[in-house]
Amino acid sequence: PYPQHDLFWRIASQGAMRRGRFKYVRDLRPRPVLGAWPRYPGEYHLLYDVTVDGREAAQIARHHPDIVAEMSQAWDVYDADLLTYPPNHPNLPRHASAGKPAVSQPD
Repeated sequence: PYPQHDLFWRIASQGAMRRGRFKYVRDLRPRPVLGAWPRYPGEYHLLYDVTVDGREAAQIARHHPDIVAEMSQAWDVYDADLLTYPPNHPNLPRHASAGKPAVSQPD
C-alpha cells in the first residue's frame, strides 16, 4: 500500500479535497435549492464517502462535523498558498475581482 496523500483542486469558486475515503467540497457561491438560488449569500461545505457513494449522491457532512472541520482547515492552509485569478482570466467568474476570492452568482 502507498502512504496516504491529500489531493486538492480548485476551479473558479469551488475547491475540493480528497483524503482517504472522503471527498470534501467547498463553494463560495450560495447553494442552489431545488434549482432555485437562495436570496442570501454564503458558502457551503459538502462531504462524501466516495468508497461507497461514487456518484456523490449522499451528502454526509452533518454526520461527520469533525471530519468536515479537519478537512476545511487543511483546505484553508492549501488555499492560502494558491495564486489568485489574474485579471481577464477565463475562469474568473463574472462577479469576481482579480486578486480576491472568486465568488460568482448565477447568470
